[in-house]
Amino acid sequence: MAERHRAGSIGRSMRLLVALLLVIIDVPVLLRAGWRYNLSILALTLGLTLFYTLLHYVVSRHIPKLNSYLGAVLAVTPVFLVWFFGQGGGYLFGSGEGGTAAITYVALSLLIDVVRADSGCEVMA
Repeated sequence: MAERHRAGSIGRSMRLLVALLLVIIDVPVLLRAGWRYNLSILALTLGLTLFYTLLHYVVSRHIPKLNSYLGAVLAVTPVFLVWFFGQGGGYLFGSGEGGTAAITYVALSLLIDVVRADSGCEVMA
């Protein structure tokens, strides 16, 4: 079994700070939005969670020696694309659901990462 690396107190503090900033951005949008918008965000956030679960399984089982830089790009690109193309008037839904869902996903993964104290990629937490 591989040894689990723990994040230090500075790394955890910075992740908590960024997560709280994202929550400050995200919560007012969620409170003002209607049920349809929030359900779309929930569906996209769950979709990202499923995608990253499958990505983790495939990489850990079939590509265990993946270059760390390539792995970081592979991990960050999908959530970035959901954010980029999910802005208001964008290709993903159109009212900004994709952008809000990406921010929600990253905030939640950072908060999970703060609790677990894992070092490494935040979006894979």
